[in-house]
Amino acid sequence: MLCDDHSQLCCTKCAFNDHSQCSKVTQISELTNSQPTGLEGLSVELETVLGEIKTLQISQKASIQSFQRTYKEHSAVMIEQMLGNLNTYID
Repeated sequence: MLCDDHSQLCCTKCAFNDHSQCSKVTQISELTNSQPTGLEGLSVELETVLGEIKTLQISQKASIQSFQRTYKEHSAVMIEQMLGNLNTYID
């Protein structure tokens, strides 16, 4: 499945759970039914798909960076809490 709202590929479970409110979620098989005619059409189609893949790649990199920042922040908070608990027990 492809969610046009988020420019994101998703499985049927994710499409149902996470993208049910999105305006356009399409099966990939439906997207591949239209085939361009001639080499020129194929070239244009490939460029379009390449652009979409690059957009998805940028989005995924941003998501990974956001996750890593959140993980580091959460880890720091958890360590501080554990140290505080240890100091309380030691005192």
